[in-house]
Amino acid sequence: MSQIDLDFLKGGIIKEVVKSLLQSYGYEVYPYGYETTFSILKNKLAEEDVRTSPSVRRMKSTPDLVVFDKRRKNLMFVEVKMRTSSPVTIKANVIQRYKDFWNDCILVLVVLDENVFYAQRISDLQTKEKYDPVTDFCGIREFFQDIDEYEFLDYKNLTRNLLLNLKKMKSRRY
Repeated sequence: MSQIDLDFLKGGIIKEVVKSLLQSYGYEVYPYGYETTFSILKNKLAEEDVRTSPSVRRMKSTPDLVVFDKRRKNLMFVEVKMRTSSPVTIKANVIQRYKDFWNDCILVLVVLDENVFYAQRISDLQTKEKYDPVTDFCGIREFFQDIDEYEFLDYKNLTRNLLLNLKKMKSRRY
């Protein structure tokens, strides 16, 4: 398996963790990203000779999830990113693309530290190469208030262990 395929698989696992977390607290969660919704088109857009247009960039930056908060009657777009190294790096052009097309989207960042789950509205992020989850993001519960603080500890511990195992996979050859 190539490194790109392995990274895609790891990202998919973490998206499912976030989806499961939110669903377990009563949020309705739907897959939305172009990897899911337009999986056949994804391969065509990856070809080198495909013209890069605003439409292609918008399609490639489609958030991973649509989350509906039934209690607050609020719909949110959610992009999920996982990082197992510090400092957290996300390419500036990726954040800029979200700002251009999905400015109201919430970026959920899953990292190997004490709190594990962070979130921030794309419109509130500065475009830069390195982010500090503690200073640039909030805890995920700031955006998803129905997550119970005490039950959430089990989710964080489980996810931290999962991240440690995913990180180990990086050093192996497939």
